[in-house]
Amino acid sequence: QGVILFQNDKINKEATQQLIGKKCWEVNCDNNQRCHKCPLRNGIELGVTKTFETSGLFRGKTIEISYTGIIFEKQLAMLEIYHDITPIRNSEQKLKIYSEELQKSNAAKDKLFSVVSHDLKNPFNSILGLASLLADNINSFTKEELTEISKTLFTESNSAFILLNNLLNWSRTQLQRIVAKPIIFEINTIVN
Repeated sequence: QGVILFQNDKINKEATQQLIGKKCWEVNCDNNQRCHKCPLRNGIELGVTKTFETSGLFRGKTIEISYTGIIFEKQLAMLEIYHDITPIRNSEQKLKIYSEELQKSNAAKDKLFSVVSHDLKNPFNSILGLASLLADNINSFTKEELTEISKTLFTESNSAFILLNNLLNWSRTQLQRIVAKPIIFEINTIVN
């Protein structure tokens, strides 16, 4: 019937009240109601040991309960062994959160690599095309054409360098190697 018939010394030391004679859910469960997997709902089998997990016991703990049908003082009873698995479940929850964060981070990284490779491809295609054009036809260009090609090469190379430098700075911020130092300034001066 769920009435506590015996308790070991450890429970005696930790209990703030007399437990024998009370219903187990009145002293163990935070809501004073039977566990949703309470074996008393389905009956007890003599000599059979089973295990279930329940939360909200002993002030919010998650407990794994092993129970065995026994004979105690000439009546069918249930021997319950409680194992506090709250730290395990808390660690599992933290690992789940970290795993989700890692998956989001990896998805962002993959998207970034896709965008970066696309953004780098265009300036390098221009640089390689111009360099190839120069290498194959250097003597056929006028001085003005060489000057124009050189300026274009410089502009494209500089754009690619700035993009790479920005990526390097971004990666440092992700690794927390760069600390932001915000400053107050007059934006009109910069705009002007």
